[in-house]
Amino acid sequence: MKGNILFSAGMLVVLFFGVMVTGNAQVTIDQRLLIAKDDSAVGGQYSVAVQVKGTAMTAANTLGSATIDVQFDTTKLTYVDASGWAFGSADGYNRSANDNGSFIRIAITGGGVNENLNGTPNGFDLGATYATWVRINFTIDVAGPRELVIDPGSNAVSLYENHGNNPNTGVINSQTLSPPINISNTTVSVAERRGIPAQFAMDQNYPNPFNPSTSIDFALPRQEHVTLDVFNVLGQKVATLVNETRPAGYYTERFEGARLASGIYFYRMTAGRLTFLKKMLMIK
Repeated sequence: MKGNILFSAGMLVVLFFGVMVTGNAQVTIDQRLLIAKDDSAVGGQYSVAVQVKGTAMTAANTLGSATIDVQFDTTKLTYVDASGWAFGSADGYNRSANDNGSFIRIAITGGGVNENLNGTPNGFDLGATYATWVRINFTIDVAGPRELVIDPGSNAVSLYENHGNNPNTGVINSQTLSPPINISNTTVSVAERRGIPAQFAMDQNYPNPFNPSTSIDFALPRQEHVTLDVFNVLGQKVATLVNETRPAGYYTERFEGARLASGIYFYRMTAGRLTFLKKMLMIK
């Protein structure tokens, strides 16, 4: 398999790729993959979040389209599906994730963004912090290292030059990713998803931002009564995801925000005497 090895079991190596987009200002778009779930055992799930961020962005830089190819080791993994998209048809986008044998092609086309020039739908603004665009899910076929890379040779990102493409002035540029730059060899430990967790933990939700649903992972090293609640910025409880005693293990809970307004929400887990609190952003 060509490219640089990005992942191995039990370890995360973050690899960055940059694309320069020219227009009103010079912009760098960085992409990376992040392990979202690793069951470690054969037959378990292995999921990777595709994350994107921009630097030197203006408020006007709205996603026009994107193509991202993620290569994977077909001898170790079987592709299942893509889930947790950050945006959908309601935002003016067509989206797909297709298995091409040795790689998954993630395609996003903003053909319907502000098509009536009235600001509806507005599209998706690319921000200066990493946002998960989509999560790709695999089944683990063989134990051992699992290799994935973003292919630098066949990826492109385009931006509208102002929010929602209003007025409709089109795409400022679309450019293929350059060869890998800003490679970070920093390694970060990833918790093994087998056996009993070493400590209580609650992870950042994924995707984040999300629309309209997202997942929250947490870990219990022993049996404990757990509550997992979601609050709005006024401190009002909008959902209870868990309120029961559970045995030790790893858990994933889904939060559905279809009936709620866009904005910042907080989720809080209490397990025994411990409390964890994080925030998340829903953008419709």
